Amino acid sequence: METSMRTSGRGRLGRACRESTPESVALSVFIGVVGVLFSLLIVAYAMRMRTGDWRTLPVPWQLGLSTAMLILSSASLQWASVAARRGERKSLNKALLATAVFAVAFLASQLWVWQRLVEFGYLASANPANGFFYLITGLHGLHLAGGLVALGRAVAHSRLSGAAARVQASIALCARYWHFLLALWLVLYAALSFLTPAIVAFICGAS
Repeated sequence: METSMRTSGRGRLGRACRESTPESVALSVFIGVVGVLFSLLIVAYAMRMRTGDWRTLPVPWQLGLSTAMLILSSASLQWASVAARRGERKSLNKALLATAVFAVAFLASQLWVWQRLVEFGYLASANPANGFFYLITGLHGLHLAGGLVALGRAVAHSRLSGAAARVQASIALCARYWHFLLALWLVLYAALSFLTPAIVAFICGAS
């Protein structure tokens, strides 16, 4: 039993070493930096709420639609990651296509949100709440657009490269970044939709 445990331990260590590629470490560092950036933005957003000129922005229903698109995109990329690991090329291609379609739909619906807000006169310069909304959603959209570029490279590898391990690693890295963007968006969506000056005052202990 002791020998088995040692073997199992060496196996886990070996897998951990194999997974700690330079690309994986770089992605982890990048995710950490992006996480800190958006954490600071949320803190600034909450603190700015406590000023007298804050006018809460009504969140259009299209923001819920874009959230659904991002969830579907993340699920599709997880499907792609599993298909790449199993060597199922047809499923991989379908999953990658679905991921790209849902990701583009997410970005399009975000632009639709912006269009509706502008039509109703909620310009970025009109109020700090408006400015924060455009800044936060725009920055997140830019990060997703960058993810689409990485996904395009993964698609190219899946079609041109014969190295299955490389394709699998690329898809797995994209999936990790995508899931991070989804988790980040859910936090941002909750902050933009439900965080109010009263809640911030309650959390900060102010009257």
